[in-house]
Amino acid sequence: DAKAGLNFTYANLVTNSTVTNATTVACDWLTPPPKRVVPGDTDHSLIWIKLTFDGSITTHMCGDKMPLASSGKSVTTAEIDTIQRWINQGAKP
Repeated sequence: DAKAGLNFTYANLVTNSTVTNATTVACDWLTPPPKRVVPGDTDHSLIWIKLTFDGSITTHMCGDKMPLASSGKSVTTAEIDTIQRWINQGAKP
């Protein structure tokens, strides 16, 4: 849902996943080149950081937590678990 700040297309997340957004490109937890999804590595995948970080990710230059609070949307534990498995298993289509 684009209004919630989510774009889960494979092309956006994996194929063309280099982070170019000025707000998130310098995120402390990303290794160069910063990627939205690093297959097999949740800890260095921007999507994982933005979905699961509990503190202030803006102080780590990672942008806002997803989904945006203003959207009124949420991600379930089951969805989070599925995303984690998908990344850890190589983020295959």
